[in-house]
Amino acid sequence: IRETVVVPVGLFPDLGRSGRCELPNTLYELYEERYGITIHRAEERLRAVAADARDAELLGIRVGAPLLEIERLALTYRQAVHLASDLVPRTPKGIGSLRTGRGL
Repeated sequence: IRETVVVPVGLFPDLGRSGRCELPNTLYELYEERYGITIHRAEERLRAVAADARDAELLGIRVGAPLLEIERLALTYRQAVHLASDLVPRTPKGIGSLRTGRGL
């Protein structure tokens, strides 16, 4: 899975400051524990896309291979704070699995 996350620097001033950084698997918990920001809900849009050259290289698949793109907008009670885009490749067993939610 390739994931891209975009967050407002004003709310998360030191997140990723050194460039690439190791992030925990549960970003929502990090937001709450380190920054006091609780995600209330998320909106997701799914669509089928074809792998471009960059995706193919990163995911180890061929250019044009089918991918499931998931765009997620996470919201607090007051505002949007997290935008993520996931690309999930198809495997011999079907589409890769992706689980989201609190406590996962």
